[in-house]
Amino acid sequence: MTFVATPFYWLHLVFDLGIVATSCFFSWRLLTLARARGESRPEFLAAAAVAGGALGLAPWIILGGCEGTIWGFCLAARAAWTGATVAAPLAAAAAAARTRRWAWLLPAAALVALKWWGEVSEPANLEIQRVTITVAGLKNPVRVAHFSDLQTDAIRPMELRARDAANEFKPDFVVFTGDVLNHAALAGEVETYLAGFQAGAAKLFVGGDVDSALDRAEFESVTGFTWLDGRVKTYVVGRTRLAFLGFGLLDYRRGAEFAQPLVRRAEKADARIALSHRPDAVYALKGLPVSVLFTGHTHGGQVVLPGFGPPVTLTRVPREVAAGGVRRLEAITVSLARGFGREGHIAPRVRLFCRPHLILAELVPPAN
Repeated sequence: MTFVATPFYWLHLVFDLGIVATSCFFSWRLLTLARARGESRPEFLAAAAVAGGALGLAPWIILGGCEGTIWGFCLAARAAWTGATVAAPLAAAAAAARTRRWAWLLPAAALVALKWWGEVSEPANLEIQRVTITVAGLKNPVRVAHFSDLQTDAIRPMELRARDAANEFKPDFVVFTGDVLNHAALAGEVETYLAGFQAGAAKLFVGGDVDSALDRAEFESVTGFTWLDGRVKTYVVGRTRLAFLGFGLLDYRRGAEFAQPLVRRAEKADARIALSHRPDAVYALKGLPVSVLFTGHTHGGQVVLPGFGPPVTLTRVPREVAAGGVRRLEAITVSLARGFGREGHIAPRVRLFCRPHLILAELVPPAN
């Protein structure tokens, strides 16, 4: 029950049917009980139907929350989204047909429009953010195209627009901060897509949460990206020796014990840049001579509440940093890309107030 087909379509459909059936059953039961007690007021019956439908979602959300893993979180999110944009519109349409009060069709239409916007419109509405970042030690400007969390169910026009924009920027470096695939069947299509990115000096990658099944040697060979986990690579661009330090997925947990040896291996560089899928690496870099951290992981929250920000970020960094963009934290410039794609598994494929995001950064020397 989605506007966008995915390799998980049948799995999603099974869960959606179960969620809708549970919601409808509870709604029907509360209506039956209300009528058995002699209640006939339309407003009361409508409230009973809505309460029953919401109650029917509770077992799914509780099951997901109690499961305690990302799979459980995805299940709870799917129940909430399917309840709001499938079960609720069906209930409103049924109420309109039964009572002949066609005003019920207005909230039904609004919720279906919300579903279309979150699943089709917003995920295709690419934001290209151009930023200038001052980096101590640089002797000349350096261009970096940064993206993260590709996690697509297919390469669509939005992903192609992002690649075209990155290539037109003529970057010295393309950095991809992890999370390649939602489904192994897409490996060939995605690797061909990544091979089309162009960089003057290098294309660099660090692994994310869903990348453990990738064959590193094949990935590097086909895409042209250098897998940087736990490594340091130094490049000369113009008059600048620029070092890139790569954090593997959980290396940030080791803190300075992991970060300091990387910095020492880059001590002859004019400037040092870190790459990490998870933004928590910024705390491991505290006090070290690293100017910029390129990162991702949060999807900007993927669903954002206006005036509040992302309710869920899955990171310890402040919400305003996790929301994406370029911020200062622990005396380091953090470039956090909100990603192109969406959470996989059985999670709803939705973005709300959180557009896909490409960062085109020009690193410049400090002003004299």
